Order: sequence, then C-alpha cells, then structure tokens
Amino acid sequence: MRLILAVSLLLAAAPAGESKSALDQCKTRCSVMYSACLKRTTTKKGRTQCKAERSYCKGGCVAR
Repeated sequence: MRLILAVSLLLAAAPAGESKSALDQCKTRCSVMYSACLKRTTTKKGRTQCKAERSYCKGGCVAR
C-alpha cells in the first residue's frame, strides 16, 4: 500500500517536462512521503516516526 502511495505521489510531484537527476528525484520522493506522513499522523510519536522514516529514506539517496 505504501509503495502505491509513494509512486502516485512521486508522479504527481514531478512535472512531466522537467528533467531531474536521480538524486533530486529521490530527495523529492522522500519529502513528499514525509509530508503525507505528517498529514495523517495525530500524535507526537507518529511525527517522530515520520522524521525517522525521512532520515532513513534520504540516507538511501545516493548519487550514482
């Protein structure tokens, strides 16, 4: 479910005519997922988990 949400958010976040590097796309995807996570959480613990997921996601973004 999260993968489907991530893919749909990624497609909605990036304009079709704009070409970005893989690193920029990865960081954008992480930011979009973080924003969505913050919108659906209601507790401090949930926000902390969103922050941890964003950190983990950005750590996986590597320039190739």
